[in-house]
Amino acid sequence: MSAAIILGDRSHIAQGLQSCLQADGWSVKGWHRGGTLWGAGPWDLCLIALGAIEPRGAWSGLLRRDVAQCWHANLELPLQILTRVWGKKNPNASVCWLAGPNPNRADAGFSAY
Repeated sequence: MSAAIILGDRSHIAQGLQSCLQADGWSVKGWHRGGTLWGAGPWDLCLIALGAIEPRGAWSGLLRRDVAQCWHANLELPLQILTRVWGKKNPNASVCWLAGPNPNRADAGFSAY
């Protein structure tokens, strides 16, 4: 049985993907902010659905603190957690970073993207 882990398992896209993976016979474990990072076993797929779309607006008009929180939510935190589970990956494992609200292009005013 293939095993997947989902970081940010409370997001709508993660919940939909979890259902699809389970229907295809995958074992799925998840993590979300505020949750405890469980002892992940061997995994074949890691889906990263963590992030935040705030703050919105032009970079020049944003508070440094808000920009720093955005960078943390969208890059630093996912990398920190991925680093924790990296040693448990199976050979040929895949990592997929998900983006929102529109993965095809960055919308104006969404500095996170």
